[in-house]
Amino acid sequence: MNWFSKYGRRFPWRETRDWYRTLVAELMLIRTRSETVETVYREFLERFPQAENLCNANPKDIEPFFKRLGLVQRAQRLHKAVCTILEKYGGTIPCSIEELFQLPGVGNYIARVLMTRVCKEPVPFVDTNILRVTRRFLGNPNIGADHAERWLLSSVPRHLLENVNIALLDLAALVCKPKRSRCDICPLTTWCRTGSRANIP
Repeated sequence: MNWFSKYGRRFPWRETRDWYRTLVAELMLIRTRSETVETVYREFLERFPQAENLCNANPKDIEPFFKRLGLVQRAQRLHKAVCTILEKYGGTIPCSIEELFQLPGVGNYIARVLMTRVCKEPVPFVDTNILRVTRRFLGNPNIGADHAERWLLSSVPRHLLENVNIALLDLAALVCKPKRSRCDICPLTTWCRTGSRANIP
C-alpha cells in the first residue's frame, strides 16, 4: 500500500462508486490497456452521461466508441445490461453475484468489481494480471483464479481488500510485467518466491 500511494495510477473510474460509470469502464477495460480506455471513457460519458441516455440511444451510436477499443460486440452488451438494470431493477444494481452474472457481458471479474466498488461488499477480483503476480509471488505457475481469490481473502483484511486488489493491478502493469519484470523495484521482492530468479517467464 505504501508503494501504491506513491506510484499508483489515477483513472476517472476509480473516483466513482456509480454503477453505470463503473460498468462502462469495466466493459471497456476487457483486454484493453487502461491508458487506451481513458480518453474513450471520458468522451463516452460526455455523450451518454446517464444510464437513461445510453438505454434510450440507438446501439449503432454506441458502437464507434467500442470500435476504437477493438471489440464492437461490447457495445451491444453494455446497452442490454444498462437497460436491464433500469427496467428490471429500477435503476439499482442487484448486489448478488448470481444476479450480476445474468447481466449481458458481466462475468466473474466484472461482477466482483461491482460487488466491491458499488455494493461495498469487498471480494477479490482476479484478472490475468493479478493471477500472474499471484503465481510468481507464491512460486506456483499452475495456480488458478479460484486459488488466487481464496489466497487474497485469507491474506488481506476485508477493509483493505479493495485497495490491495487495485494496488496489485498497478503492480502488474508497472512492475510485475509479463516480460522484463522489474524485480529490482518491486515492493514484494523480499517475500516473492520467484523474484530472486534472474529471468521471469
